[in-house]
Amino acid sequence: MSDSTEHDPPSPTEGAADVAALAAGIGAAVAATWFPVTAAVAAAAFTFAIGKFVKRGERILADRLRKGEVALLSAEKHAELVPMAYRFFEAVMQGEYEHTLEVLAAFIVGEVGEESPEAANFSRMAGRLEGISKNELRLIAHIASYVVPSANPRWVSVAAVKGPELVADLRDDGILAEGLNELSRRGFLTPKKDVDFFAKEDGFELSAAFYELVAKAGEAVSEQSGDSGRAH
Repeated sequence: MSDSTEHDPPSPTEGAADVAALAAGIGAAVAATWFPVTAAVAAAAFTFAIGKFVKRGERILADRLRKGEVALLSAEKHAELVPMAYRFFEAVMQGEYEHTLEVLAAFIVGEVGEESPEAANFSRMAGRLEGISKNELRLIAHIASYVVPSANPRWVSVAAVKGPELVADLRDDGILAEGLNELSRRGFLTPKKDVDFFAKEDGFELSAAFYELVAKAGEAVSEQSGDSGRAH
């Protein structure tokens, strides 16, 4: 019996112009790749996995595509959307957090809205957001809403980020420092000393990935973090 991973993934439903049909078609295609008919998967477990993961992913992606009024795309943009949707459903099947899936779906809408969208941009962002916590999303939303509009938006630090607008869960200096370090590990921030060898203060520079996320999915970041501000 050949390994299903040796074959190209099935094509989504042909002619799926409607966004719901597109999401459902790609979701079914990815599910078939993960759970091939020949696999020894118990029927009950398979049904549960489809219901819990695939259907949820279809709903999230279709809703975001509708909200973003993504319906009639040029052939070039549609061609970029399909691999982004496949990558999205890979995250779905890996059990990604729902709040992360919402942000990823919003990023897809933002990317296809670009004049020349690239599926690789979404793939890179999906890697950065993998397993991100709500507190980390709250920190991104807070920085985007309250720190970036300030006089010196290039640098952030524990002192610069702290403020009455910050959610209670992040007001502890240790937790806040840990959160900034995690965002740095994900590539959203760059340690100040990596940018300026002679820097005397600890801190981080906002990266291009940070600005890209906020530009393309900032509203979803705020929604999913529960932040009252608007990260866009």
